[in-house]
Amino acid sequence: EIGAAVFCGERLEALHGSSLPAEVVNRSFAALKPLLKHSLAPLCPQLDGPWSKPPPGRVGVPNARKALGQILNRLANARKQLELSEGGEETQRQCKEAVDGEAALRRLCIVLAPILAADESAVGCKRRGAFSQAVARLCAKDGLQISQGLAYAIVGELENLSVLTCRGRDMKLSEDTSEFSCKRSRPGGNALAKFVDELEVLEHLTLKRLERRKQRQKARERGR
Repeated sequence: EIGAAVFCGERLEALHGSSLPAEVVNRSFAALKPLLKHSLAPLCPQLDGPWSKPPPGRVGVPNARKALGQILNRLANARKQLELSEGGEETQRQCKEAVDGEAALRRLCIVLAPILAADESAVGCKRRGAFSQAVARLCAKDGLQISQGLAYAIVGELENLSVLTCRGRDMKLSEDTSEFSCKRSRPGGNALAKFVDELEVLEHLTLKRLERRKQRQKARERGR
């Protein structure tokens, strides 16, 4: 089902090019985001189609969950760009900060992934909290001091990148981490230290996410 949804989303992108209409962006994002929850993704998909076959010239079916994270990231950026074009100066500034923060978070996770996969202690983690502690420890080891909130945000982004997989409360490093741990050797010393200049942007992104989460929680409580 995830493969079929991603296939449809990619066809929409191909149809409209780089200028997806606002309605398509918002409806696609709303429809695809719930599929990030493993409880909504059956272990044995029942829909069969082009998405369940290897692409020409490749062996094996692409990782549908990873492709889902990638298309959601593109849709999220498209939504922010739409807000940027419709809002005033303050809205434009906030949207730019959000886009910069999301981009920095993804770059950080791509650098961190092979470091995490090479760490014996991190490989043995089983819960989200343990992984966030491992992330904070590895960042500090490379000279990047981060908050616990940012560590949790990094774990969430690593899950979107399919570096981490989650089933219920259990979390583990994905068996399919070759893209990070094999094709990319572990970066040199202090590879994460270069993100010190972007730390303020990353922490600001984490704070804004926390504020939005609290607002959603209050809205749910008022709706009960």
